[in-house]
Amino acid sequence: MRDFVKAFVSSGSPEKAAAGELLVEIFRSRGWSIFSLGYSAETSQLNVLVNDLETPEAQAALTTIGATVWLDDLKTAQGEFETAYQEKVAAQAGEDYQPIRDGRRQVARYVAALLSYVDLQSDLNPVQFGPVVDKIDEVIVDVVTVARARRTRGGNEGDEGTLPAV
Repeated sequence: MRDFVKAFVSSGSPEKAAAGELLVEIFRSRGWSIFSLGYSAETSQLNVLVNDLETPEAQAALTTIGATVWLDDLKTAQGEFETAYQEKVAAQAGEDYQPIRDGRRQVARYVAALLSYVDLQSDLNPVQFGPVVDKIDEVIVDVVTVARARRTRGGNEGDEGTLPAV
């Protein structure tokens, strides 16, 4: 719709060019690229844009360039999106999520079992499992390095002895 309106700014008809300029200014005031915003900001700006386009001056300009159907389509699409989003939120609210604490315990249990298995296999078959052990050691060193760096940054900011949240 924005590009359709913008095309009329260069119209040979002074009436259509003036209508195009008025509408382009409305789009610019709300943000030329509303679609690139986050959901909340996009929805808010889109609703304000629709309100701006429903003023008598904007309605007259839309009628002049034949863009009223574009506004109707925009309102319909936004309404359908809002309905779908609300249905998704309602469905997710009803889902029963496992507490993070329980999930963390399960992951720790499985990782410990995996590391025990790899350790045993590296003793029995060092040629095949040696590279795996080396890679695991490398990952552990990387993670510990990041954790220590965070602890150091936290200590420098007055939070000595605690790790910042990840």
